Amino acid sequence: MLLKKYTLSLLREAYGQDITMILKNPELENLELLKDGSTLFTMLHYSTRPAVVELIKRKKLKTFSMDSIVDDQGLRMFVDYFGTAYCGCKAGIDVLKKRMGSFILMNGDQSRRLSWGPAA
Repeated sequence: MLLKKYTLSLLREAYGQDITMILKNPELENLELLKDGSTLFTMLHYSTRPAVVELIKRKKLKTFSMDSIVDDQGLRMFVDYFGTAYCGCKAGIDVLKKRMGSFILMNGDQSRRLSWGPAA
């Protein structure tokens, strides 16, 4: 319990600054800790996170989205390949779960298997 209180205290202090920089896209509940009108520099993924965009507007944040910064060739300068791949897989699995009631994600000893139907 003490660790949880300490962590929350650190989060409040970190997110309570005039300028906050976070390397990965933060959780919505953590963004609620930002001061109204403060500046946020992080991966924001505006087009896929409408709740974050709404929070930005409500709190009147000044934001700089790392994933929107490109070089002269139009290539992103900040990239999180693991996070992108993970989120893409999770989105696909969520769709499969909705469309296929018998879809199950199973963890194996050395591998991960996707199964659905009677064999699952």
